[in-house]
Amino acid sequence: MDVYNSQQRLSLALSTSSGCHKNGTCIGDKCSCPNGYTGVLCQSEILECLTEPCQNNGICNDRIGIFTCTCVKGYSGRLCEFDSTQSTLTPKSRDCPPCLNGTCLHDIFGVVCICNNGYTGKDCSVPLMDPNVVSTCPEYYFGPDCRKFCKEFDDCAYGH
Repeated sequence: MDVYNSQQRLSLALSTSSGCHKNGTCIGDKCSCPNGYTGVLCQSEILECLTEPCQNNGICNDRIGIFTCTCVKGYSGRLCEFDSTQSTLTPKSRDCPPCLNGTCLHDIFGVVCICNNGYTGKDCSVPLMDPNVVSTCPEYYFGPDCRKFCKEFDDCAYGH
């Protein structure tokens, strides 16, 4: 088969909407691929697990356009990047900001200070007017804006 004939066939295939695979949209003589597909005719699924692998022996579940990680026991996070057994950090930890009147914890978004009763602020340095005031946040929420503490990704996924 000569190159010219191959190009004619490709151009003809692309000129009809049926020439694009996997719900690709024909735009002129090219296919516009939906999320999760690539190739001239949108014929190849993108394997997301190859481009952003799960860490710490997590199992990658590839879906069209996205992937999820199933973490082994003791790990959490979108990529299984957090060691759950190391969730509580001391204020002297290199990853932890100073928590003057609280405890530094690792959640899926990074490190946060959980303030003792009577204190507030990013580093728990701001005393409340009445030190006997107890947080009005629901359980597992903290800070002046009652942000949810997320030890594992699924705890916070989809607003749960």
